[in-house]
Amino acid sequence: MKLFKKNKEQRKLGWNDLTLADLMQIKSISDLQLATEDEKNLKVAAIVCKVPYDKLIQMPLSEVRKYMDQTEFLFSAPKPRKVKHTYIINGRRYKLLKNEMEMLTSQYIDFQAIYKDGFDKRPGELLAVMMVPEGHEYNDGYDNELVVKDMYDMKVEEALGITDFFTRRFVRLIERTKMFYTLIMKWKKLTATKEEKEMIKVMEIQMNLMRDQINSMCGWTVLKP
Repeated sequence: MKLFKKNKEQRKLGWNDLTLADLMQIKSISDLQLATEDEKNLKVAAIVCKVPYDKLIQMPLSEVRKYMDQTEFLFSAPKPRKVKHTYIINGRRYKLLKNEMEMLTSQYIDFQAIYKDGFDKRPGELLAVMMVPEGHEYNDGYDNELVVKDMYDMKVEEALGITDFFTRRFVRLIERTKMFYTLIMKWKKLTATKEEKEMIKVMEIQMNLMRDQINSMCGWTVLKP
């Protein structure tokens, strides 16, 4: 009779073992001012391996090494997953906005608010603009805070796939809008007053800035190691 069972080899971890909330925690660790690099690395390992930090630092170095090895995938870039029509997160089903032309005005307004705050600060809120609970229209009375919480529980590579898909289509929408306004501005300049011409220049600058900002979201920096 065997008195000891052979330890099973640890499963290799990858980007889709992390949620968006995990990734935001990892990103915040790099901003810690007083922590040493070793402390930061251990804190990251604690998040990735789902082991309490206080428990990790009480382990022998030989045992900690196996947890550190599990974080090696962080040195490679996550790969965006192909988008799906629906997603199930925490038992709730969500549908993805796949046609940018179907975006409601309220969605665009919320998108703009997140754009002003910075996409890297509110990724869950951005995803909540693109994802709507099944059986609902955007912001028709469902619990938006719960939706945002679910978005932070989405796997990293799935979240990256959605943001890349959405932003590429949104860039296309911005380009169409810019072309439309460019035509109007060219016509308006013929009869515009000095003040109106200055306003037109401001609008042109704003459109270009928005296009550049949206373009920068593809391969979103918050979802990069």
